[in-house]
Amino acid sequence: MTIFVLIRDEDQVRRQCAMRSMDSLHHLDVRNEDVFVGQALSTTPASERPVLQHVISRLWPEDLLVVFDLASLGNGYADVLGTLQTIQAKKAAVVCICRTDAGTAVVRGETLSETLLPVMELDHRLRALRSSEAVQQMKRDGTSMGRPSSLDPDLRRKALEALAAGNTVTEVARLLSTSRQTIMRLRASNRKE
Repeated sequence: MTIFVLIRDEDQVRRQCAMRSMDSLHHLDVRNEDVFVGQALSTTPASERPVLQHVISRLWPEDLLVVFDLASLGNGYADVLGTLQTIQAKKAAVVCICRTDAGTAVVRGETLSETLLPVMELDHRLRALRSSEAVQQMKRDGTSMGRPSSLDPDLRRKALEALAAGNTVTEVARLLSTSRQTIMRLRASNRKE
C-alpha cells in the first residue's frame, strides 16, 4: 500500500506540517516523493487539476490518498463526489484529515460519499424549489419573465395589423426589421388571448 498526500497550496499548509499530522495521527509511513502540492484554485473542477489527476492516475488498489480538506478533491459537491467515486472505482481509499475546534477529525472516503450524496440531492431540490417559488411570486406580482420583447407595443400593434391584412410572417418581419420567430411568437400569443 502506498500512501499519497495531497495538499492545497492556497491553504498554505506546509509539507512538514502535513507530515507531522500524518505521523501523529496514524504513524503512517509516507515517503516525501508521495506528497503532492496542488496549486489549482478552489473553483477549478477536478478534471482540470493536473496534480490531482496525476495522483489519481498513480493510485492502485488498496492505496490511500490523504487530503486535508474536501476542496482538494473538487470545486463542489458533485465534483468532489465524482472524484471520490473515481478513486473508489480504482479500489483505492481516501481519508480527509480535518482540523476542527475540538481537534482533528479523520473521515473516510466512503463516509464522505454517503454524506455528500444526500447533501447534494438536498441542495438540488432546494434550488429547484426556490426557483419555482420565485417564478410563482413573479407571476403573482405581475412581473414579466424572460427576455424583454424586441417589439414595443406600437410595433406589436403594427405587426398584428399587417398579419390581419394578409401579409406573410416573412413580409412583416422584414417590414419591422425583426426575426420571423418574433412575429410567429407574437401571432401565437395573440391567438391565445
